[in-house]
Amino acid sequence: MHLDREQTASLENDLITGNAGAGVEVRGSSVALLTNPQVSGTLNDPRRRGGPGDGIQVADDSKVIVSENQRRPRPTRIRPIDNIVITVQRGNTSNQTLITKNAGNGISLDNATFQITNAEISGNGAAGILGTDFSTLSVNGTVRNESLISNNGGAGISLSDSSNQRPLREFTRRVLKVRTNDLPGATVSQTVIENNGGDGISLDDSSISLSTGMEIKDNGGSGIVAVSHSLVN
Repeated sequence: MHLDREQTASLENDLITGNAGAGVEVRGSSVALLTNPQVSGTLNDPRRRGGPGDGIQVADDSKVIVSENQRRPRPTRIRPIDNIVITVQRGNTSNQTLITKNAGNGISLDNATFQITNAEISGNGAAGILGTDFSTLSVNGTVRNESLISNNGGAGISLSDSSNQRPLREFTRRVLKVRTNDLPGATVSQTVIENNGGDGISLDDSSISLSTGMEIKDNGGSGIVAVSHSLVN
């Protein structure tokens, strides 16, 4: 699925698989509402834009909301900012959000805000989640259903240039539309990050806050790597 130039789309219980480029690509201030998607098997075709091979790729002031099925409680409402907003909440075992076995990154964000709860991101060829250029990330689970980021070829979570520690004036201002109270960075809780080929969490000039219920184990690199003004709380 490709959206551009302020388009909108709404899909429910869809299988998005075997595509060249990104499975879901949202650009140009577009809006997509996805309920219980499975995004898998995206191919690595360098001739196509949107990846190559990323499961979900969002950029350019777009918004994507991914939620569980309507028969279950509604997801927590979040107030969108002028960048991308993604909310992911997993349903039951027969109706859940899966982002798996894509050739590239599971999720790729460029100047985006991404919130994910109780979902599985696994078996992707590169990073589970890649965030660059002022991205804001929130990954959460519950005691009964942790979020799972596992068996990806690269890092579980990789962030670069997504730090909320430096004054905003130091950021490169390339069409930056983030509000001063929505500074880049990441928060993660109730999440298992395991068996990824690279580091569990990789930070380059980025910041992250780790809360309760975290497990970071058995990754191919270090558990957490933080360089170039990065900060871990």
